[in-house]
Parts: sequence; C-alpha cells; structure tokens
Amino acid sequence: MKGRSLLPLVHDPQARMQWDNKALIQISNRMVGRAIRTKEWTYCVADPDLDGDKVPFSTRYQEYVVYNNYTDPAQLVNLAAREPFKQAAAQLREELTGMIVASGKLKPTITSAKLYP
Repeated sequence: MKGRSLLPLVHDPQARMQWDNKALIQISNRMVGRAIRTKEWTYCVADPDLDGDKVPFSTRYQEYVVYNNYTDPAQLVNLAAREPFKQAAAQLREELTGMIVASGKLKPTITSAKLYP
C-alpha cells in the first residue's frame, strides 16, 4: 500500500492546515473509473467501453462528472464540459493523472467531456 502517515495530523495543528486533503478514488463495479476529490471539487473520469466487473483499470478515460463541493455539496449539477469550468477541469485532469501514475499505473489519456444535450 502506498501513502503517507497520518500521525502528523494527530500531533501537529500546523500539519493539519498544510495537508493537501485530496483523495484518489477507484471506481470498478460495472464502471471502470477514477476520481479525485478535493475540498472544492469532485472530478470523475470513466472508460465507457469497459466493464468494471471484468477489467480493473484503463489507460483511456473520458471526463464523466465535475462537481463543485462548495456550491453543490449534494452533487446534483454536473459541470463537466461547461465553459466556465473547463480551466478547473483541466487542472483536476492533471492532478488525477499524476495521482494515477503515483499509484503505480500507466499514465492514462483523459479526454474532455462532451456537452450532453
């Protein structure tokens, strides 16, 4: 298992303030996907052509959902492919890609979401 010790968070209030508070999430039950959750955003990508019951990961994903956790804590409004949020999505895409590589997987290609009608 890869990761960092949580002990500094227990003993040092300054460490709690500096903690990046990001989580990499693996989705692999019927869907092959990955997500990153930060304080402000939830960003999820998926490979629509693969079955998570049969394949655990992909090297090719498409943006699936983008939620602003501050303005939409219930995650009701998908912001993927909406023009005002494309810059945030690009930053999250880079962060997610880095976290996937850091977890030991190959660097994936992630394409931007298409705006749904």
